[in-house]
Amino acid sequence: MIRDLLALLRGTSLRTRLVVPLSAIITLIVGGQVATSLSEKLEAYDHHVQSEGTVMAQGVASSCVELMDGAHPHRFDEVIARVRESLDLMELAIVSRDGEVLAHTNRSRVGSRIPPEKLHGMTLRRRPPSLLGLFRGYTEHDVGSPIMRGTTVLGHVTLRFRTDEMRDQAVASLVAAAAAGAFWLVLGAFIATLYVRRITRPLGELTAAAGAVTRNALDTVDIPETPERDEVGVLQSAFRELVRDVRDERARNARLVTELRDLNENLAARVLSVTADLRQAKAYLESVLECMEEGIITADGEGKVVSANRGARLHLARLGQPDAGVQLGALLPDDGERLVHAARAAAAGAAQRVELTCRPPGAMDLAEARDLVFHLYPLRTGDSGGGVVVTLVDVTRERKAEAALRRHDRLISMGTMAAGLAHEMGNYMNSIQGYCSLLLRAMPPDDACRADVKEIHDQNARAIALLERFREFARPRDIRFSPEDPDALVREAVVMARYRLRKAQVRVVEELGLAGFVLRCDGQMLKQVFVNLIFNAVDALEGQAEKVITVRSRCSGDNVELEFQDNGSGIDAAHLEKIFDPFFTTKVATGTGLGLSIAHQVVERHRGRIRVQSAPGHGATFSIMLPVNGREPEAT
Repeated sequence: MIRDLLALLRGTSLRTRLVVPLSAIITLIVGGQVATSLSEKLEAYDHHVQSEGTVMAQGVASSCVELMDGAHPHRFDEVIARVRESLDLMELAIVSRDGEVLAHTNRSRVGSRIPPEKLHGMTLRRRPPSLLGLFRGYTEHDVGSPIMRGTTVLGHVTLRFRTDEMRDQAVASLVAAAAAGAFWLVLGAFIATLYVRRITRPLGELTAAAGAVTRNALDTVDIPETPERDEVGVLQSAFRELVRDVRDERARNARLVTELRDLNENLAARVLSVTADLRQAKAYLESVLECMEEGIITADGEGKVVSANRGARLHLARLGQPDAGVQLGALLPDDGERLVHAARAAAAGAAQRVELTCRPPGAMDLAEARDLVFHLYPLRTGDSGGGVVVTLVDVTRERKAEAALRRHDRLISMGTMAAGLAHEMGNYMNSIQGYCSLLLRAMPPDDACRADVKEIHDQNARAIALLERFREFARPRDIRFSPEDPDALVREAVVMARYRLRKAQVRVVEELGLAGFVLRCDGQMLKQVFVNLIFNAVDALEGQAEKVITVRSRCSGDNVELEFQDNGSGIDAAHLEKIFDPFFTTKVATGTGLGLSIAHQVVERHRGRIRVQSAPGHGATFSIMLPVNGREPEAT
């Protein structure tokens, strides 16, 4: 409660906080004096009542001495009646020595017993015993006295009566004390108010002046001079000096603000001029960078893109967008970590060169892969940090041209070697084939060596067929262009491979969409390519639970597109680049490595292109693109 009162006083003025405690102290002093006076009067009245009550109880006991020996039940009525006339009687009991009630104001209790330990000699008790209980209306008093005959105790008398005299005296005393207390309280509050006002008035003036200072109204501050040299007077003098110093400082600051405003205006004009020059230089530099085909990217010390020119966006198309805030590692789908490591090394001061081969997300065709060359250089933007400058060039065309040139050189070398080897070996192997045929005709059917000679004859025939393929690879025949139905060519190729398809239990799904379409091509050569692709797909389907080859045809712009798709084991990524090279094969036991090379050669002679999309475990798709209106190449 005291804490709540203090919290309430914190929101009041200083004068109230001083007057209220002083008034409370005076009230406590006056209240203490009133309580002391009442206590003294109560003690005197208790002594008075004790004397009178004791006399009354002894008188009743003396009147009952002779009546204790009687037997009449109403012998004590006269005594009780006299006592009732003298007092405001509440209860009177006459008890024998052994505790039996002989007479009582309440006749129903006659004959009951009172324990001897509750009977005392001369006693006096007042109810209520507290001081505040006096004001409820009346007080009750218990008086007891023994009934004596000489020195013999015949019984006891207990008497209870009430009186309001104590209340009247207490009220009178309280009124007198309250009047005196009110007088002293008013006098003390008046004196305290004068004293407090002497203290708080200067403080109020200081508070008003402080508020004016806070509102920046120094011109309205007026603190009068005071002759007193007490603490308040010293505080007023010090505050007056402080206000004077603040006024002088404000005037000085006003002059400085004016000078600073003029300086800022001059500086702002200079900054606008320099900014315009920088903006023009920036626009010129950005224009130059945007016109460059080489990609340029700047990144901060954390590897986040700051800017990128149009060349960078073109080179990174379908890979990642070099927008501001994007991490360098997020620009490449698979090799971003290598670029991040290179950027960290470049930021440390060492220029880096990274060459990466990237494919767009979801692309399985090796032809969609792009070769990018990154150069990373440190970029210092201040004493405490920097970033990197990344230049990138798409060298995919150059790499493909180099690969095509190398393949062309290998094809020329292989063709020359194969032609010479096939010519020389063909003569010997045809002679062996002729002599084996003659020997088989001359040998009887039951000859033990006939099976060996037959095996020599068959293996030599296979070798001769292989030499024929070498000759075809080395010196392919001239292309004979004629109008052909591409769907019909595909169906004929499927019929030619029917025996092997049935033997391997492979199902062919035809999704042909070029009905009635006429394509100028060498149908015989294309059927050879189609059969070769079907046979390769059959080999790839070995071990699969469900074997399916899907053949599609459609027109794509100025090209005819033919697809051969299987759900086989797929091709490893490391083999995709070499799959069309001569003599490269993954079928060690049965392959020669010439089938896809011949197919590639035939398609290129038709001025088309062949590509493959594959991933291990997801099958392979070979796509052939042939021009619809392409110029016929010269015969070779």
